[in-house]
Amino acid sequence: MTGVCYVLVCPLAYLLAGTVKFGFNSVRARRLAFHQIGLGRFPSTHTAIVSGPVWLIGVKDGITTPAFAVALGVLLIVVIDALDLRGKLEKLNILLRAEFPDSPRAQELRDRVGHRPIEILGGAGVGALAAFLAWSAG
Repeated sequence: MTGVCYVLVCPLAYLLAGTVKFGFNSVRARRLAFHQIGLGRFPSTHTAIVSGPVWLIGVKDGITTPAFAVALGVLLIVVIDALDLRGKLEKLNILLRAEFPDSPRAQELRDRVGHRPIEILGGAGVGALAAFLAWSAG
């Protein structure tokens, strides 16, 4: 059963991040926030899912292993995407909505696509919690 924790960590991080995010969004909206599912915010689900294995591999196998290096590389790509590339996409969406005010498709584009640094850190924290719980189970 020693390898089961590696299989559990990503789905567990996904469920934990979604639950925390739903809770935060519901408090912010002062009602159950089913209408905000899939709209991002705190914590970053992508970061939680990808950081879970990084934490788990680092703790179980060590930070000098090839698996840790690969997992860390994937995590960095996800974080850079969330902070930089998706932030640029937000600006493009705002420009498109202003340029095409009569276009329903342009008006459907979201203002917020990326994450703020605190949301990334929250995702990493949720990933650490998922790694701990998966490690405890496996």
